[in-house]
Amino acid sequence: MAFPALVAGVNITTVPLEHNEDIQPWWETTSMDRNRNGIADMVELHKNNPIFLNDEGMLPLIIDFDHTPDEDDIALLEREVGYQHQWLLNHIDAVAGRIHVDYIRETLNLPGVVMIELDGILTIANGDSAVLHGVDLAWQETGYDGSGVTVAIIDTELMGLM
Repeated sequence: MAFPALVAGVNITTVPLEHNEDIQPWWETTSMDRNRNGIADMVELHKNNPIFLNDEGMLPLIIDFDHTPDEDDIALLEREVGYQHQWLLNHIDAVAGRIHVDYIRETLNLPGVVMIELDGILTIANGDSAVLHGVDLAWQETGYDGSGVTVAIIDTELMGLM
């Protein structure tokens, strides 16, 4: 027997965090940048990889800031390093777009920029997992197939800081 999803309303209260001088910013302790140069290791590993580079030599990058970036930050990136803007990622204080591989270091020297990450290529993994786990049978038996439902998984690596 299958049960429909139960939805409950919960009041959530946010509590401001106290400033703690002992806590280092994430970009100074992250495992993404083992040599601590501000350029995530995957950028250095794949900066010449044709899978990531477009015909103009531009890499898909996430540019992390020490503040929530705004239109002025985007304009600065466009003006100084030829940045091609794609996304504003407010919740992680970053923007996503393309920068020519020759301007990676110059980008890191711009005001507020604290880290440069490779913006990976999204692919479907385990496309056959529904059959392997019998999910297709559950769809047939219940009539529920997930239509109209969106699921997103965002990994901010915050657990690595704890």
